[in-house]
Amino acid sequence: MELGLCMVVKNEVGHLTDCLESIHDLFDDIIVVDTGSTDGTQDLLESRFGVTPISYHRTTHAGLLDFSAARNLGISAIGAPWVLVLDADERVARQELKQLLELDPDAKDTHDRDAPRRRSPPRVRRRLSHLPVLQPVRGLREGADPFADLIPDGPGE
Repeated sequence: MELGLCMVVKNEVGHLTDCLESIHDLFDDIIVVDTGSTDGTQDLLESRFGVTPISYHRTTHAGLLDFSAARNLGISAIGAPWVLVLDADERVARQELKQLLELDPDAKDTHDRDAPRRRSPPRVRRRLSHLPVLQPVRGLREGADPFADLIPDGPGE
């Protein structure tokens, strides 16, 4: 599976090495959108990881950083069909990322499209809330449930 990494950062020189050191070589494409770093973040990205960040400073009508537009800019610049979105203070285990890359995104969808949909219980949503966002750039296959295999079936669920 081809996988790109998208990050939006500002003054993250203290977190980037821990975040990227063990996994940066597994991505087909890395796009980092920098929203105004002054601490050497851009230099670290270029010298240590070979990534030239995209500078972005657009604000909303209220004068706040338009974070979603910065993230969307990064995602749109990635050439890989799948994108992992990480914050600099998040960590992904190398082995788990390698397992993800071994998945076949074109595998037959076995989800029963006629089965009634149900909302996950709050405790399952909380358990999944720590996962970074993994999303296809061009959208999911129609009717596919991206979380079908992540939510365990069991008593009381």
